[in-house]
Amino acid sequence: MKKIITFISLIFISLQSFSQIEKLQAAFIFQFTKMIEWCPQGKQGDFQLVLFGNDTKLQEQLLALNGRMVGTQKIVFSTTSSPSGLSGSEVVVVSESSFSRLADVIGAIGNACALVITIKSGGAASGAGISFVESGGKLLFEINRSYMQNHSLNVNDQLYKLAKKIY
Repeated sequence: MKKIITFISLIFISLQSFSQIEKLQAAFIFQFTKMIEWCPQGKQGDFQLVLFGNDTKLQEQLLALNGRMVGTQKIVFSTTSSPSGLSGSEVVVVSESSFSRLADVIGAIGNACALVITIKSGGAASGAGISFVESGGKLLFEINRSYMQNHSLNVNDQLYKLAKKIY
């Protein structure tokens, strides 16, 4: 319950400066990992968090998650600009500059037990699992329920309740 309250409070924090957006996005991503249950193969080895594309500010914030724990797994952060570098990932974050390659990312993931998150709004509507949206100076997110089911990701009902929109 404490995690959910913390997560909810993040949603209502105003975006006071551009640099705060990346910090909030990284905090949201970490909370998403706590509110999703991965399939058995997603619970083995290290927890692979990959940034697809270039975004140095977001990369810096996601790097801060390196070594933190998701259940019993240690987060290992990396970056790639090639869909072939996504194999074995639990979470793939598609940078805004690489949004046009979302179909390539989704194709590379296939039906694997992996979550694709886009920084640019419209990602969930375009086939990703979660996409960030900015509304009224707040950072929110949308979820694609079909994506979650097709990739064997069991999402906590509270996460669906917190989403701005569910596809």
